[in-house]
Amino acid sequence: MKFLYFLTRPFHIEIIQKIGNAVRRFPITEKVIFFLALVVCLVSASLLIFSVNQNLQVEVPSRGGILREGIVGTPRFINPILAISDADQDMTALVYAGLTRAMPDGTYKETLAESYTISEDGKTYTFRLKDNLVFHDGEPLTTEDVAFTIQMAQDTLLRSPKRAHWEGVSVVILSDRDIQFTLSEPFEPFIENTTLGILPKHIWQGISVDQFQFSRFNVDPVGAGPYRVRSVRYNSGGLPVHYELSPFANYALGEVYIDRIIVRLYQDNEQLIESFNKNNIDTVHGFSLREYNNISSKEGNTVYKTLLPRVFGVFFNQNESPALLNNEVRLALSESLDRQAIVQEVFGDFAKAIDTAIPSFSKEISNYSIDTARGRLENANWEINEGTGIYERETDEGIERLSFSISTANNPELIQTAELIEKQWEALNADVTLQIFNTNDLNQNVIRPRDYQTLLFGIVLGRNTHLYPFWHSSGRNDPGLNIAQYTNITVDKLVENARVISDTTQRQELFSSFIQEIETDIPAVFIYSPYFTYIIPNKVQNVAIDNMVVSSDRFNNVHEWYIETEKVWKIFVD
Repeated sequence: MKFLYFLTRPFHIEIIQKIGNAVRRFPITEKVIFFLALVVCLVSASLLIFSVNQNLQVEVPSRGGILREGIVGTPRFINPILAISDADQDMTALVYAGLTRAMPDGTYKETLAESYTISEDGKTYTFRLKDNLVFHDGEPLTTEDVAFTIQMAQDTLLRSPKRAHWEGVSVVILSDRDIQFTLSEPFEPFIENTTLGILPKHIWQGISVDQFQFSRFNVDPVGAGPYRVRSVRYNSGGLPVHYELSPFANYALGEVYIDRIIVRLYQDNEQLIESFNKNNIDTVHGFSLREYNNISSKEGNTVYKTLLPRVFGVFFNQNESPALLNNEVRLALSESLDRQAIVQEVFGDFAKAIDTAIPSFSKEISNYSIDTARGRLENANWEINEGTGIYERETDEGIERLSFSISTANNPELIQTAELIEKQWEALNADVTLQIFNTNDLNQNVIRPRDYQTLLFGIVLGRNTHLYPFWHSSGRNDPGLNIAQYTNITVDKLVENARVISDTTQRQELFSSFIQEIETDIPAVFIYSPYFTYIIPNKVQNVAIDNMVVSSDRFNNVHEWYIETEKVWKIFVD
């Protein structure tokens, strides 16, 4: 029995008992030394275990936290094919998902799509959807929904802002998961169009085109994006003023980390900034230099800034002003502008001075020179009239004056920019008149009929530098976007090729040749490109806002943002 007891008794207990018996026989001094040594060993062992554990663990994002987002405006169309305003687009970006998603690194990430292929001739795109996709209401998402969305975007009666992106594209459903798009001609940036959010056909198919814009689903949407609408709060007038969004567990790119996004809506930037300063919201964006100076609560926040692919300048309509027909006049007007001074006074660090049609090709802005501009004019027989103080010259048709107007929108920054341009060109002894229009009037009654002599305006080049709409001669007249009414056979060919060539080096060569032609002909004077600036708490990690086109692009990688973290062993991290 004693033998069996010895075999079954834990060995470590025997050892401990023997050590205990030996220690009891120690003199008091040796006991003290022993216990001190034991404490040191235990502490050292604990520290070693802690250190090893720390070295084997990494901090990873975990779900949790709340982000309070402030947006100016009232969303009317939280709908990917109707979204117009910034508020519409912001909410749409959070609620809807497309076949692909534009990412801050300039790539396009398959989202609802599992994969896609492009035919050798660049005209046919075949997409395969991921398996088991669903909308926020749990209904399946299939190629029927994709085809329906594009069909509605193409509907002329609906007048979708996305119609131009899908015009001439045929759609064929191959299966529940496979769909094919065929273009009439190759278009390298087409993949960007596939970021269009997908509508649930089962909700929208019963709504007529006449009623499409009035559906409640435009303000209480159902999509398949990273966040779903949890609740909406309305004001006494029935307009939404507060959205609470929660993560969509079945989002195609995986469930997001931030547990809730509260969207609070404001009528203008002044209210937005006031609310931010009172700590009622966590973020603020889309502000001017003056408004930024009114932001007092900047501590504990990160200011993100990225250059937008937009070009603002004065576009010359040579058909409406005889003086502007002269190349030396257009060049002198360009040489006499102090772009840096204009940008610094109006925008500070919120814009970049440029001197070319593609911001990335803009060189270091050289010193402006009124004297050089004067010499250029006088070499072309322009003289200052001592009575009027304006340059003029004699022609076969009579006296030609350096006189023209600048048309622009009723926007504080554009007005201030126009006033500074006017002042600098008047210093060149030109007769300049400002004409300010509200945005709708400018578009309908000035730009569309091309009823302006010069136009201070901006064009959006997009992620892939879309030059064709703005510089090809086919767009000279409405509804074209060639607001300089520019015609150049060489440029036509260059921008045509840029639409179909995907090789980066070749595209850069085309762009370089395009720039040289524009600098020779001077159809416009380019002044600045704006930055997008976003203030967000330091606690929100992994925010990236590069390669933006519109303000809603700040949410391009919102599914990767996180606030809370946890530590796990490295072996459990992919």
